[in-house]
Amino acid sequence: MSTVDELPLDIWLSFWRLARRYHRYTVNEDDLHKLAHGPASLIVGYHGQPVPWDMCMLGLAIYEKRGYLPAGIVHRAADSIPPVRWLAEGINFFRGDDDRLTEWVAADRHVMVTPGGGAEAGRSFRNRYRVDWGDRLGYVRLAVKLGLRIVPVGASGVDHAYIGLNDSSKLGRRLGLPRDLEPLPWIGLGPLGMFPFSPPFRVEIDQLIGKPILPAVEGVSDVADEAGLRRVHRMVATAVQTLLDQARLPSALREQRADP
Repeated sequence: MSTVDELPLDIWLSFWRLARRYHRYTVNEDDLHKLAHGPASLIVGYHGQPVPWDMCMLGLAIYEKRGYLPAGIVHRAADSIPPVRWLAEGINFFRGDDDRLTEWVAADRHVMVTPGGGAEAGRSFRNRYRVDWGDRLGYVRLAVKLGLRIVPVGASGVDHAYIGLNDSSKLGRRLGLPRDLEPLPWIGLGPLGMFPFSPPFRVEIDQLIGKPILPAVEGVSDVADEAGLRRVHRMVATAVQTLLDQARLPSALREQRADP
């Protein structure tokens, strides 16, 4: 029987094992092995609607290979929702400015982040699979600070689990919500009704893992190098967008385009 401290992790792993089977999640085993057994990395991906489905399933796959769940960088709004805060604390999901991340990386453990956050998660069906990170450089700054390589990932299916009916950030602003809570009023439709009361549609999720990007190799080793941070940011965003586009291609066409 799980202890109270183990309960959040057990709930998380059980849910995502079911979701993985339901969505027929796939990832290239060779790429997964290289990532799971490689050096500590910042895994950067797109935030599907309304949750980062593929990122969570990739975290589960790494857990099963390495015995730990990669740390996640969560939105500040998580602190204001007690059940979410309880779960986040129990599975080592941190704020980006959490000093514990240094110890985590020193133990050669991965960190995950979705720079698009609520802005990507709460969009309508008219705006799918488009990386929209603006000038969010915090994740690049974190990679430089902790000496992490950046591994871009992308997947198919993640914006078809529900049909988004509105842009939650726009609605949040109209409702006068605090900035951190603006993305919350998202209205999504599933096969049995409205999110979160309906399960998601059973879409296939196929994960792609890209080639690592090393800020130091790109000439960026100082968190104050704004121009360098922006350059790496554009590289990572482009890589994730490319992976999203490739993941949604038929497998034969994808392999053809991947050939040199």
